[in-house]
Amino acid sequence: MDMDIPTGGLIDLEPATIDAYVEVKIGACKLKTKVIKQKDNLVEWYQEMLLPIEIPLKIEKLTLTVWDEDPWPLPDEICCSLYIPIKEIMRYGSEEKTNMKWVNLYGGPNNKSGVVFEHMNANPEDASEWKGRILVAYYCHDTKIAVSKIIDIPKN
Repeated sequence: MDMDIPTGGLIDLEPATIDAYVEVKIGACKLKTKVIKQKDNLVEWYQEMLLPIEIPLKIEKLTLTVWDEDPWPLPDEICCSLYIPIKEIMRYGSEEKTNMKWVNLYGGPNNKSGVVFEHMNANPEDASEWKGRILVAYYCHDTKIAVSKIIDIPKN
């Protein structure tokens, strides 16, 4: 099965500028969007991610993480993340039944740093502050060949 997750419309992420990208991970399979510079409190990706999942399920959740790309030698920083249960995604069996919705992103408090802050950004269940939202759409379909790739979506 392939899972499609077009990402776009990340808003109100942080008051400062950000060079943002999204990483989507299911088990060891991971994909990363292009890096987009924040403009007017808005970051938009027009990309579709195809990620294979195996049935029976071995993994219970998909992890979506928003990162801020920093110049070398600084490490990239996690801004916020969320989990989407694979069983929820599997309820949408074709492109006609796409589940498109805004999903809230949570992380540590703005203007803070340290181990606890980083933990909150990487673990949404422990986060304390709303960071923004991201528009996602997902569905599953059977396929003969498992594919993991990113496809650019034309802007309207």
